[in-house]
Parts: sequence; C-alpha cells; structure tokens
Amino acid sequence: MRAKEKFKIQFRKKTRLEILKSWMTSFVITASAVIVAVIAIPSSPKAEINQVQVFKNQVVYQVEVTDADNAIDIDTLEIVLENQFEHYRMPLELGINVGEFSNLNDGTTYQMSVMGSKGFGQERLATQEIVTQPNSGGAITNYTLIEGIDQFDLQFEIQTVLFDELDEYMDVQLYYGVIQMGWDVPFDYYNETVLDGQSTILLDNLFAMNGRIHVYMEATLYTSDTIILDEIYINIPIFIEESYYLTQVTGSSIVLSIYPDFSLLEDATYEFKLTKDGYPMETQTFDQSTFEESYMHYDYEVVFDGLKYDTLYEVALSITYTNPYTLATETKTFDPLEIRTLSSYTYQIDVQEFNDYFEVSLTLNDPKHNFQLSYYDLYEIYDDYNVYISAGQFGFTPAGDSKSVTFTIDKSANIPFIVEIGVLNETTSYYYEIIYVIMTLE
Repeated sequence: MRAKEKFKIQFRKKTRLEILKSWMTSFVITASAVIVAVIAIPSSPKAEINQVQVFKNQVVYQVEVTDADNAIDIDTLEIVLENQFEHYRMPLELGINVGEFSNLNDGTTYQMSVMGSKGFGQERLATQEIVTQPNSGGAITNYTLIEGIDQFDLQFEIQTVLFDELDEYMDVQLYYGVIQMGWDVPFDYYNETVLDGQSTILLDNLFAMNGRIHVYMEATLYTSDTIILDEIYINIPIFIEESYYLTQVTGSSIVLSIYPDFSLLEDATYEFKLTKDGYPMETQTFDQSTFEESYMHYDYEVVFDGLKYDTLYEVALSITYTNPYTLATETKTFDPLEIRTLSSYTYQIDVQEFNDYFEVSLTLNDPKHNFQLSYYDLYEIYDDYNVYISAGQFGFTPAGDSKSVTFTIDKSANIPFIVEIGVLNETTSYYYEIIYVIMTLE
C-alpha cells in the first residue's frame, strides 16, 4: 500500500476525541504564534514617492523614507524600477532621496517601488506605475554636500536635467534659499541659470544651522508665464551645538559642566561614561528635562567622586536623539577627555579675624607639587544667589619639604558674605580645591 493511502486510513481511525484534542492543540499553538508575531514585528517605516519626472528615456524620482521605530535594515533600502523584461535598482537612505534611471525604453510601462527589510525579507513600502514618453521639463537629479558638516560655510552641488522638447522655455533658473530652524520660508533666495541637458550647479552662501534649503527650478515661457518644473527641500546635516568641559579635578573627584543644545534636541539623552584602563567605572545618564531644571536652564554639572588619587581616567559623552528628518534614533559620540586625578597632599591652615580683615596662614605639604598658588574668593550673599566682590592669589614660599604663605583678606562692607579659601595649579585652572570657608552672617 502506498504511504499516502496508508496515512489516510490511519487518520480515519482516529476517535472523535482525538480529533477534537488535535483541533484544540492546533488552535492554541496558532493563537500563540499570532500573539508573538504582533509583539515581535515592529511597524513598517513610512516611504513616500513624492515626485516622479518622466521623460523619453529617463525617470527622475524624489523619495522620502522615515523610520520612527528603527525597524528597517538601512542596508536593504532601495528603489526598484522594473517590468517583465527590465530590472533596475538604486540604494536609498533614510530621509529625502533624489536620483534617476537613464537609458530606458521609450513608451514603456514600468513599476517603481521602494523596498526594504525589517529582517523578514524585502517588502514594498511604496509603489507607482509610470510610462516613459517624450516630455518637456526639468528636474533635480542629485545633490551632494561638498564641504562637510560646517554650519558656517555650507556648499551643495546640484545636478539637473532639462528637456525642452516643445521649444517653449525662454529661460530656466534654479532658485535656492535657506530656511532657518523655526522659520517657514527663506530670508532670501539666490539663483543660477539652468542649461539644456545635464548641468551641475554650486549652491553657496548657505549659512545655516539645522535648517533646510528650499530649491526649485522655474521656467519662463515665451508667453511670459512662469512654471515650476521641480522642487525639493534639502535637509541640512544635523549639527549638535554642544559643549562640555572640565570644571574641577581633585584627588578623588572629577566635575564637568555641560551646555546642552536646547535648539534642536528636545528629546535627547546624555550619557557620560567614566573608564579606567579601558574598563567602565561609572555611567551617568540625563534627559533633557534634567538640564531644564538646572540653574538658569542652561549650565549643569556632572560629578564623579570616590575616585583614586593620582589615577588616569577617561570621560566620554554620547548624545542619543531622534533625527527630526528621518525620525530614526541616532547617537553622536564626542571625543573623550583624559584626566588624571591629583596626588595626595596635606595642609595646615590658621585664620585670624580682626576688625576689618582676616589673616590667613597656610602650610602645604605637597610632594608632587599639585598647587603653586593659594587664593580666595569673596561673595556677598543674597536671597537666591551670591555676588562676586573680590579675589586674590598668592604664591608659596618653599621651606624644606613644605611650602607656606600668609595673606590678608579685607572684609566686605555688606553682611552677610562668604569667603572661600583654596589652593590652585597655576597652569591648569581645573586643578584646584577649596580647603576653608569663612561665613559671616551678622
């Protein structure tokens, strides 16, 4: 008996209960599989074919792809032009893409598709059917940033194509202007002449920071009417205006100040990593709201303490944010700072108060010569802040294995006030430590 027929007979011999059990088991497994699939597969990215310019043997496209779920494998993004006999493909990136397919057959139907994979094979994200035919028109076929990411001197190279099959264009100009962040239109436009066929046009005078460039091709007809042949908004590469620097380094602590970029990255996360000999020691993470709650909503201090004396550390900053153009999550890592904590030292300080001044005597035992100066800062105290009044610096006098200094501090005429007395490295400003505080409240 053939195996297939034998299987059929055996299946018929199953009892109704066995069949019911089989159905129930199958239902449970199927239902579970559906639930897992819903949880595991992220939603598709969004792709739009914004514009297609069709000519006799050429097609120019403008495509925008965003990926808020970070679901797509970027390397699989592509645009495909095909029919039964022809197949062409070009890679795509997140954001706005422009490009062209050339040397096509006239009067031919093609299907244009945006393709990409989320890990389960290529799928169509957008599609459009086109037919090649002779047309008058012009298009922007490509753009390239040629001067790198420099918000003070941006330059783009624009490739164009122009066909005047009906001899109707008296003049064609390419206009461009920068839309600053927060604006809706450019402050001004510049223009360049577009020639028949293929042309390359340099766009300069592009001072901008995290904005867009509005570019459009306009034709003046012999009837004196004007028409827009093509238009594109080019997203300027994101520039994060961020600064962080060392504020203070002691034997056991590192303090940094950061000035976050409030103009762009409202949802940014800041991560500071402290490492020693390549091994992670501590990580501190802050979101944008942390900085907004800090003093004057601008400056914020990051403190690593409990460190070892005379030890080399590295601190690196990375910022994770949502790209406003592609909606993808991106991370920018800054060059790390290399910092050595101070070696150990001891001191003795004596402060004498007189009617109009204080007299300070300080002896420092500092084997590795961390500090060359003693200093003071005097502030008057008000409700919410301190006001700087005066300061002074004084050099030490060596005496064997130690060094000492004596100086006076004039009192403030206004009370309350505070005096901070410390020691300072004369060449590296963040090597300092406050060792004594005078507080006069009444």
